[in-house]
Amino acid sequence: MRRKVAVINSSYVGMRPGDRIYNLGAEKIANWHRRADDEVYCGPWAPLMLGDSFPTREASKFYFSAIFTWDIPEMVAAVNTVRCWGKEVEIGGPAATFMHTYVHTQTGVIPHSGLDDRFERVPGEYELTFTSRGCPHGCAFCGVKRVEPTAIEYDDFPLAPMIGDNNITATSWAH
Repeated sequence: MRRKVAVINSSYVGMRPGDRIYNLGAEKIANWHRRADDEVYCGPWAPLMLGDSFPTREASKFYFSAIFTWDIPEMVAAVNTVRCWGKEVEIGGPAATFMHTYVHTQTGVIPHSGLDDRFERVPGEYELTFTSRGCPHGCAFCGVKRVEPTAIEYDDFPLAPMIGDNNITATSWAH
């Protein structure tokens, strides 16, 4: 059965006017559902219409992904709206991992922590790629270990205009 799925990039708007923040996780979730032949909206939150022809309340499932912690309050408000409508919700992204307890207590939804194996290797045409994940250092000020606890070097990865590795200099020389 074809479902309507909304994948919300809660970090869509940047700090400066006109900034648009690319969310690789949201794009991978959207592609995963497109491959299942679901109707998918992927973009910023809008309480009435998602895109030109996708009434928000018609979605049966919502994913929310936040990259930055300063986006959490608006994401929490949107999640609570969707939950009032009785919709299924999943929450993830680096910010949700860093503020796991806060997001859970404010929404009643346990956010996914770290990378989600369902979506990590979904093929697609992306603006960003990762050639590796994780970091061997574990510095006290850095959150990479919480999001990517295991260091991985990918043998094959999709080519994209940007590389998002958190610590590409820690990869092997052969990589």
